[in-house]
Amino acid sequence: MKKMIYILAPGGLFLMLAACGGEEQSTETETEDESSGSSSRTIEHAEGSTEVPEEVQDVASLSFPYTSNLLALGVTPSATVTDNGEHFEHTEDELEGSTDLGNFSEPNLEVLLESEPDLILGEDTIADQYDKLETIAPTVLIPWEDLEWREHFERTAEAVNKEEEADQWLENYDQEADNASEEIKNNIGDESVLVLRIRADEYRVYGYNRNFGSLLYQDLGLTAPEKVKDIDWAEAVSIESLSDFDADHILIETADEEAAQTRLEELEESSVWNNLEAVEQDNIHTIELYPWLDYSASGHEASMEEAVEILSD
Repeated sequence: MKKMIYILAPGGLFLMLAACGGEEQSTETETEDESSGSSSRTIEHAEGSTEVPEEVQDVASLSFPYTSNLLALGVTPSATVTDNGEHFEHTEDELEGSTDLGNFSEPNLEVLLESEPDLILGEDTIADQYDKLETIAPTVLIPWEDLEWREHFERTAEAVNKEEEADQWLENYDQEADNASEEIKNNIGDESVLVLRIRADEYRVYGYNRNFGSLLYQDLGLTAPEKVKDIDWAEAVSIESLSDFDADHILIETADEEAAQTRLEELEESSVWNNLEAVEQDNIHTIELYPWLDYSASGHEASMEEAVEILSD
């Protein structure tokens, strides 16, 4: 059989086709493992199964939320993707020494190869790069859309052999969520909460099951406007339809683009907006996009702290 091999050379990453006998190669690998005394585990994931080291020393993360999951487990990835060289504010201190692999949409495979990871972790949204990644190091791709954040976290923990730590973290988190819920409800009771995001191209409300909703409505048990319960993740809305999502409190985030700022001005000048309960009661709370949109263990923990600060005051 022929195998694709990616090698690093001064001009870049090159593809070679090497003829090899699959059965013979497998035997050699087993011999090397036995002679070195190293042990491995088989991890089932979106692209099949992968043998990973029993104890992972250097993990490269190609996913922002999975990076945050690793940090919650006490594992600092040796290399990570960034947003034009930047990390989320709530994770940047812990990732100060991590190698920058470039943007999530197009990680630098040469830098990844040079970082010499013993495990590559990513989302199944980059499945088209899986074969290339596997030539660099064992690669585990965890399903993104099909799983919720707790399952992402548990799968991340499985990949780095930290299942017990994950169980303990979730137990502590649930207790913190119970305490936070009580503190918030002592202030706002059953008053409803809506999340509104203003983008350059649309107004967007967030639903019941992911990101904002999974924290506010599920973990904290806060009241959602009735129409929000019909939205799984998010939905674009018009100014006129906002009255259908009337809430006692609105968390609002506005993108930096000039067009988004213009949309905010249009919204604030509208009669629909000014007749909303939250506006009349001065319960409009401005937030930043992150940590709220970091759909991960660390993201939920940081967002919960902000929710308490905003809604229990």
